[in-house]
Amino acid sequence: TLANSQNWTSVAFDGTRYRAVCTALTSNNFAQSTDGGANWTIFSANVSWGNPNFIIWFSSRWYAFTSVSFSQYLLNTTTGTTSGWAFTSYTGAPGGNITLILAKVVNNQLLVTTTTRLLRVTTDGTNWTQQTAAIATNKSIVDMAYNSVRTNLYVAVASNGGIYYATGTSIVAGTTWTSVASLSAINFRSVIYSPKLDLFVAFQLDSPYAIYASRDGINWDTSMTLEPIGIFTPAYGIWINDYDGFFLV
Repeated sequence: TLANSQNWTSVAFDGTRYRAVCTALTSNNFAQSTDGGANWTIFSANVSWGNPNFIIWFSSRWYAFTSVSFSQYLLNTTTGTTSGWAFTSYTGAPGGNITLILAKVVNNQLLVTTTTRLLRVTTDGTNWTQQTAAIATNKSIVDMAYNSVRTNLYVAVASNGGIYYATGTSIVAGTTWTSVASLSAINFRSVIYSPKLDLFVAFQLDSPYAIYASRDGINWDTSMTLEPIGIFTPAYGIWINDYDGFFLV
């Protein structure tokens, strides 16, 4: 098992192995398991870099990102080993350092959001497109979900207030985002979509830790709350399991 004190923040699976990253160490901050997560081998990417916050398997390659202001990410194409990591630039997107908030695969697109509200997206794992406008001015987009069942709708949430939605089959440079005005003052931690239930669920960042539900991403049920919940305070967000049940961590 991995030590809780090391703050392992992200895990991904490539069909054969799990890999995880932690922010508490400056070296030996990667881990790998080939037996379903029972046993882990700690390793280092052997590069001079800040602590990683996200690890992602996408387009048959491993990606690692740091939230430290930086102009590149780590790419690993030798999937069978722990070596072969290399710095890689955001090809096709403006250069310069970015302070990353989110790295996630949404609707077969790998995307990152930053403290400058820029959204960079790649569909092939190599070429990146940058939004020409912010999703929302001065808002930190911390999570995003997509509904492909009937509306082709993206929903994004901000940790400093608001839910935003956009339509389309993919995110492009000129994608337009609209705010849900009634929720602009609510701080959110995460959002997820269940195809089986045809339901978006968003989780509030702070007290009263309310849960918001919507079928169209525009009109939200705000009647659910977790308080009082005793000593448990959700720290990371809301997830969905294979049976489309939602759970908090």
